[in-house]
Amino acid sequence: MTTQEAFRQLVNNPYLWKKTSLTSASRRSYKHRLDKDEWPSLDKMEKLLESAGSFTVVQEKKWALK
Repeated sequence: MTTQEAFRQLVNNPYLWKKTSLTSASRRSYKHRLDKDEWPSLDKMEKLLESAGSFTVVQEKKWALK
């Protein structure tokens, strides 16, 4: 799954969100923003996914010089 799909799953699951140690108010705020298609930065999403401890990166990011 993509980072955005994983983040949406994190926000929609109260059990997973509780593992981030953030408040439920933060979760509601993120849910509201996602409903308006306003995504946090990639770094922020990755940080929250890692803090939940239930998600792992399957494929490393790869960069190429143009």
